[in-house]
Amino acid sequence: MTYRFILFSFLLIFFSCQSDQDKAAGNIADGICTCYQPLMEINDQLEKLLKSGNGKRAESLISKMTSTNSQAKECALQLTKDQRKDNSLDALKLEEAIQDNCPKIWPSVKELLFEK
Repeated sequence: MTYRFILFSFLLIFFSCQSDQDKAAGNIADGICTCYQPLMEINDQLEKLLKSGNGKRAESLISKMTSTNSQAKECALQLTKDQRKDNSLDALKLEEAIQDNCPKIWPSVKELLFEK
């Protein structure tokens, strides 16, 4: 019984003690996922149109996609502006958080967020 209590206490402390950087990375990742959600939706529509052979309609989404991509980039840069300025943005923690929350966007934001 004592061992169970000790084990339970340890696990409770271990899982409840998330560092400030982990929380910050999680919050930023959630925001970045939100920034890129409209772009991912357009991308999904585009893929469906191309697979169905509807090239004309797909072409009409290209300009919308370009505009939405610019907005998503600006949104993501704004979310990370202060952390990038003082180098407090932990790239590994943010990468893990983004890959957990919305893995499809990581290739799109990796270079953008950590460029010098």
